[in-house]
Amino acid sequence: MPNPRSQTVNEDAAAAVKAAKGGALEFRADKGGIVHAVVGKASFSDQQLMENIFAVMHAIKRAKPSGSKGVYVKRIALCSTMGPSLMLSPTSFSRTPAVEAA
Repeated sequence: MPNPRSQTVNEDAAAAVKAAKGGALEFRADKGGIVHAVVGKASFSDQQLMENIFAVMHAIKRAKPSGSKGVYVKRIALCSTMGPSLMLSPTSFSRTPAVEAA
């Protein structure tokens, strides 16, 4: 449903379309600290999915509060909407790939 917090209701339609086409990233965290984000579609290539996954992880790391102590990301589970999950290592995202440099 459209709402102002998720920028889906906006007075300036041109700016909203430009942000969406420019790759605006939206993710949310629930009460348990689980982050929900869309990283791609079934039609995406492997390279596109990898770029999107690294972009989401980079955005989550940037959003870390300065007062947060300890390990910020403990586990990563990547899954389709109704499919089984694939567990990923958070340390595999510690190196900056060429994707982030672009």
